[in-house]
Amino acid sequence: MTDKMLKFVKIGQQSPPKRGTEVRKKDFNEIYDEFISDKAKEQSSRCSQCGVPFCQIHCPLGNNIPDWLKLTAEGRLKEAYEISQSTNNMPEVCGRICPQDRLCEGNCVIEQSGHGTVTIGSIEKYITDKALEMGWKPDLSNRKWTKKKVAIVGAGPAGIGCADILIRAGIKCDVYDKQSEIGGLLTFGIPEFKLEKSVVRRRRKILEEMGIKFHLNKEVGKDISFKKLHEGYDAVFLGMGTYTSLEGGFRGESLPQVHKAIDYLIGNTNHLLKVKQEPVDYINLKGKNVVVLGGGDTAMDCNRTAIRQGANSVSCLYRRDEKNMPGSRREVINAQEEGVKFEFNTQITKINHDGKSTSGITLADGRKINCAIVVANADASTVYNKLITGKVKKLRKERSNLAKADPSLAGFSLLLGLRPTETPTGLSHHNIFFPKDYDAEFVDIFDRKQPVQDPAIYLCAPQDESMVKHAGHEAWFVLVNAPRHDAAGNEGFNWNDTDFNHRYAMQIISSLEARGISIRDRLEVMEFRTPADLERTVAAPGGAIYGTSSNGARSAFMRAKNRSPLKGLYCVGGSAHPGGGLPLVGLSAEIVTQAIVGKTNH
Repeated sequence: MTDKMLKFVKIGQQSPPKRGTEVRKKDFNEIYDEFISDKAKEQSSRCSQCGVPFCQIHCPLGNNIPDWLKLTAEGRLKEAYEISQSTNNMPEVCGRICPQDRLCEGNCVIEQSGHGTVTIGSIEKYITDKALEMGWKPDLSNRKWTKKKVAIVGAGPAGIGCADILIRAGIKCDVYDKQSEIGGLLTFGIPEFKLEKSVVRRRRKILEEMGIKFHLNKEVGKDISFKKLHEGYDAVFLGMGTYTSLEGGFRGESLPQVHKAIDYLIGNTNHLLKVKQEPVDYINLKGKNVVVLGGGDTAMDCNRTAIRQGANSVSCLYRRDEKNMPGSRREVINAQEEGVKFEFNTQITKINHDGKSTSGITLADGRKINCAIVVANADASTVYNKLITGKVKKLRKERSNLAKADPSLAGFSLLLGLRPTETPTGLSHHNIFFPKDYDAEFVDIFDRKQPVQDPAIYLCAPQDESMVKHAGHEAWFVLVNAPRHDAAGNEGFNWNDTDFNHRYAMQIISSLEARGISIRDRLEVMEFRTPADLERTVAAPGGAIYGTSSNGARSAFMRAKNRSPLKGLYCVGGSAHPGGGLPLVGLSAEIVTQAIVGKTNH
């Protein structure tokens, strides 16, 4: 019934509706409504049933996602549930709390093509909730009991997952936990607005009906000795969880009113469940101005919990940009809707000065940071013409030189993560592949102002295990020359078309594969950076990758000096002396460092 699938062209992406912001932030109930059956079928039918299921590849459990999506679209819900739970002990939990937008959904083929991902997590939640609502239970008809018996210490995800597998194999299990409920951090750590505790209690009932015995409020080593467990069972499984917080190593971590995330979340859940557990105390942030450090899902849990406690304000600080946050993008959006303020690589709008010396910077939110030294890694034209406003006598020559100089061409780059291959690629660390007509490349860039159809391709393929997650994998950087970004399309090319950018990335990959370099059958991760991205993220006008152009005998003399005429201001990067390209940029940083350190030593 393949006619039920591949509907992503006709049917747009749609997630289950959320409760209104003003309502949901006053309680700890789940914020998403359930899919109705017709909507779940419709959204499942958007799956492209691709030959290489990247959703499954990027699922840590290896869930057979395409198959249960197809079965859901066909209305064969019981079969979909059976496949879903065959690789997942708690699909109803994963459907709620997994960061799908970073895993299966984020790597969905139709998401990469610009059609919007299949809402895998919501459908997984729907399948399981509906199955359990209808009373479907695990099929244990073929189970044969053995004489084996296992003690499991810890009723968190690891413990109950282990028990589920063993009991299906006919091995009796006793699970011990010091808490009053099963689930571990599923119950006591993750807030109810993401995972209502009734979901975990429902799973407990299923596990007990399968034959698992839970011994709660029983702490091993206190209420029962480990020796007794070791002697009374054929095996002992230890799954005590990760309740210990990592230290950030910041000065002042031990100060009053500085709280560890896990302690804060557990204390709040204990308070809501009316559970008294030592040594975690309830931390109430009502009326407080709260700052949360970090950008993962735990940070989002803290942000949104503080909102519900009635905090006066909640700000989340993250050291990198929003795109590089490790947590779920969906959780960030939910937090923003509920009133959390985020600060990423905070944008600088002004370099403050008195006409002779710098005095600091002004941020986009109006805050001023006073400092005697400012190191500017933005393009010099941005620094002197946008960040420093008004007529400044000392900068007259620098501004004149920049006005005479031409910006360099831009670049379009690919970041590729590749699975291992048995066939050596034969690539060096640095590789350059030239086109048939090298002159045509410059006609495209400078005359036609269009992306190059057959560009010269630079490919960096370092054999560096520290750059990859798993042994044998590879991380490549691919760069081609490109016309500068210009949204109007007058002085360059408009790189704001996401669909075109994706097609162009695929075109570059095809060009490499035509040279005998295998990519698509190994491709696990692909990201691209356009000139528009460079302009937006690193303040490079038009996405210029080398600052100003190196054409002309006097081009080197037109570059910005590392030491600005404005006292306390230093310039580094491709637009400053000695020029563009990684080695020269490194030299500019060394020159500035020596200038500052030398001055400090005096």
